[in-house]
Amino acid sequence: VGLDTAYVFREPLTLHGDAPAKGAPAACVAVGKYKMTANAQSDADALKKEGYDAFLLATPRGEFYTCIGSAPTLSEAVKMMREFMRKHPGRNNNFQIFFMIVCFNYSLFL
Repeated sequence: VGLDTAYVFREPLTLHGDAPAKGAPAACVAVGKYKMTANAQSDADALKKEGYDAFLLATPRGEFYTCIGSAPTLSEAVKMMREFMRKHPGRNNNFQIFFMIVCFNYSLFL
């Protein structure tokens, strides 16, 4: 599994808490996955202090994704994810390596 490996799955997600400053995204980059709201919010707050437009997405199973921002296209979301990975190599040392691009617009894949 490398940086260009992709797993595609469909899951209903809802915005949890404050909306991103740029409004509803076509695609966003998730960099954390948590089972506790407090941990997800703490991560989002730390990312906001670094200048990211961080926000949370929630799953029906009660899990939370921490997102660093949104992009109008899939290619821009990939670029955002790679830049974040370059700037934050320490996040790869966590027990769960997690980077994901969430697309809200199916046409981005066409």
